[in-house]
Amino acid sequence: KIKRIEKTAYSESGIWFVDKGEQFFQDQRIKYPDVSKICMIDDRNNEIVLKDEYRELINIAKHRTVFDENYKLIYIPTRDGVKFELYQIGDNSFTNLYHRDHPQFKRLYSYLLRFMKKYENAKIMNGIFVP
Repeated sequence: KIKRIEKTAYSESGIWFVDKGEQFFQDQRIKYPDVSKICMIDDRNNEIVLKDEYRELINIAKHRTVFDENYKLIYIPTRDGVKFELYQIGDNSFTNLYHRDHPQFKRLYSYLLRFMKKYENAKIMNGIFVP
């Protein structure tokens, strides 16, 4: 008999490459200039790198997700504060179950808090993670 090991995983968005568009996330994110304005060529090794003045903003603007076999919690920072979405894995209606008292929100958010403090040394300011 195979024993299942319960795992919780973390993921995050990277750099938003465009600052406009019809994608759903364009209305649900902290906006910053497109990649052509936030990057430069590093003359030492001829690589494209992020300009220092955008590093903190990009880290703050990332969408973060924690999920397990059954649920997925999405953390969405916006200029108006943080939004959360909670989905049950396999629910093809994509019903957002988020409510701050939902037991799965509490469990996954607790995991996210621990993860962000441990690996990103993040502080929370107005509900937003600031690495």
